[in-house]
Amino acid sequence: MPKAPLGRGNNDDRRQYTLNGRHRFNATAGLELVDFRQEWNSVTAVNFLNDLRPVLSSAAEISGWSGSGYDYSQVSIVTRADYSYRYRYFIGGSFRQDRSSRFSPEHRTGNFWSVSAAYRITNENWAWLNPVKRIFNNIKFKASYGYNGNLPSKYYNWRTLYSGSGRYDSGHALSQTFRATYDLSWEKNNVFNAGVDLGMFKDRIRISAEYYSRKSTDLLQEVPVSQVSGYNTMLMNTSAGIRNRGSRASWTSTPASSTNSSSGISNSTWLR
Repeated sequence: MPKAPLGRGNNDDRRQYTLNGRHRFNATAGLELVDFRQEWNSVTAVNFLNDLRPVLSSAAEISGWSGSGYDYSQVSIVTRADYSYRYRYFIGGSFRQDRSSRFSPEHRTGNFWSVSAAYRITNENWAWLNPVKRIFNNIKFKASYGYNGNLPSKYYNWRTLYSGSGRYDSGHALSQTFRATYDLSWEKNNVFNAGVDLGMFKDRIRISAEYYSRKSTDLLQEVPVSQVSGYNTMLMNTSAGIRNRGSRASWTSTPASSTNSSSGISNSTWLR
């Protein structure tokens, strides 16, 4: 008999403002709420009076029963602001605070942020750019740096869990099923990206190339522990770190269309 009410909601406020047709501001602030709970119970019966109506009241014996449940909640505050000048210079920033029940009260809060900037050189009025603009209608350089986090996959890693399904001397018994890691905290990631976007022949060909670097710290890992504890591993934040670096490129082409031919789009992505 499952029971799983799910509450999820978000509310945001977005503002846009333009000054003198040159300066453009965008701002967003939002609140996200998640509240999930699931419970279930199961009863097993045998030797029914009539197999056509296998209801519990007609069973000769209740052979087994079980039940469990879990819940999870998270509150997030999200903000973002962007500014552009003549669609030429762009800067932006965001901040996000998450509070998750997957951590103990002292470690639930995670503060994450990012900053970005871009420069579209083809919106400059320099004479030497005119021959370039005949081919490239868009050349934009971009970069961003940010900080985000990851949650553990399970809901109760910070709590010691017990099961009431055990039996001892014909009575109920509690048995420990999970050993807590109370000081568990967010896994953290520092991400840097820098690249260029190109548009050719009125964006019939679009090319994007990017370098990325990602460094992860406080990794959430299953660490071997002494079997005397009754467990083989425990989830912990380790001092180990992972750094990923590489580059990627993609292009999209849209052939010119006419009355005698149809247009199509082709895509390709390259990673290293």
